[in-house]
Amino acid sequence: MRQAQIQVLVAADYPGMPSPPRNGSWTPRLLQTSAEGHLEEALRFAGKRLPELQVQGRVVVGKAAGVLVEASRTAELLVTGSRSLSPSTSAILGSTSAITAALAHCPVVVARGAADADVSFTRPVSVGVTTSPRSRSSLTFAAQAALRRGVPLNIVGAWAMPAAESWDFAPWHTDSLAAFARALRADTDQAVNHALGVVRGAYPEVDARAEVVEMPPWAALEAASRRAGLLVVGSRGTGGFEGLTLGSVARAILDHSRCPVAVVPK
Repeated sequence: MRQAQIQVLVAADYPGMPSPPRNGSWTPRLLQTSAEGHLEEALRFAGKRLPELQVQGRVVVGKAAGVLVEASRTAELLVTGSRSLSPSTSAILGSTSAITAALAHCPVVVARGAADADVSFTRPVSVGVTTSPRSRSSLTFAAQAALRRGVPLNIVGAWAMPAAESWDFAPWHTDSLAAFARALRADTDQAVNHALGVVRGAYPEVDARAEVVEMPPWAALEAASRRAGLLVVGSRGTGGFEGLTLGSVARAILDHSRCPVAVVPK
């Protein structure tokens, strides 16, 4: 593990009240006291798990997502949980994690899957790559993570024919469909082989491997997460709202991954 300073942040959000507080209601003083208690507990836990590292913490007034995004301006890495506070939506990514992963200025690791970090750090790092040049940032992050952990790096490429109703391809000749599928596969092969060459050239100590699968990208990455200790994806999609929203593949894998996910901005 790299020798970095850890800063624990606890956000204390007091939205205000339209009427005088009643018995049992939160007040700024109670909220601050509760936040300080959570911070002390977190600092004790971090100190026991990582006694060799410098751990600091502070309570920040504001909404959690805003606090974390602001902290990302000077942080090398952000780590957040994955669960919503609502029991009815606990299976999907919480809004704080989603907003942070989409807007952070540094890589964000969303903790998912088994809580046993010791086991997680012995499994391979997997990274999804595409034909986009934006894959380079996530590839570099993944290679460095694999190098630090001393584990293999699995480079995953996926391709699939676009989902469509049968009539959408009615004008297409069978040979044209086959040629389109071959082109998709060839482009994916080229992207994966290029990524493999980049890693082997820049990080020869890393045991880099590659696989190309025929399935939707999010499904391929979900499958890879079952064997990985860390899954790395890029944060941005290729749609018209780049920079404002999390890419569809990244958002899907954050909801379904079986291991921690690192979301890397381009």
